[in-house]
Parts: sequence; structure tokens; C-alpha cells
Amino acid sequence: MKAEKIKDQLVYEAQEKDENDSIKRLLADSGYSEKAIDYYLRRPHFGEIPNADIVAELTGSCGDKMKIYIVTVNGMVSNAKFQVMGCAGAITSAMAVVDLIKGNSL
Repeated sequence: MKAEKIKDQLVYEAQEKDENDSIKRLLADSGYSEKAIDYYLRRPHFGEIPNADIVAELTGSCGDKMKIYIVTVNGMVSNAKFQVMGCAGAITSAMAVVDLIKGNSL
């Protein structure tokens, strides 16, 4: 039984890698940089922050929806996360914005 679970996990990981490789090729062929592709696949700042100091939400003219959660300490951004329902460009941009604002004052 344990060997079967290990086999299933290996098959799942191989399928996930194939899917990620396919997404990487598609985004690269569409002109996305390696850094943008990495943001899209990893989504390092994706999620919500309970009890965030600032929460803002918007819907773009294209229909993409974004919600940002910001935590501040002494007027400086100490943490931020986004929830995004949109295209690869919207998701990638949101992830990059967090890296740009962390450690800065509002």
C-alpha cells in the first residue's frame, strides 16, 4: 500500500511538472519574462491577511478583480497579499507590487 501511494505521488508530481513546463512555454511565447513567469507559477504573495490594516478591492475595465491586504508597522508596509481573479498579467503584476511596496512607507 505504501509503495502505491509513493507511485501515485510521483505520477502526480510528474504531471504537475509537465503542466508547469507547458505554462512556462505558453507564457514565454507570449512575451512574459522569466521573472514574470516565476511570479505567476509560485504566486508568493497570493492570499489574504486576516486583520490587515488596509484592504482595498477593485475591478479593472477588463473584468479582472483584485483585492489587496496590507499590514503596516509605524507607517511602513510590513506585509501584503493579493487575491486576484484575472489573467496572467494581473496575477504577475500583483505579486510584483508586493515586492515593490514591502518596507516602504505609505
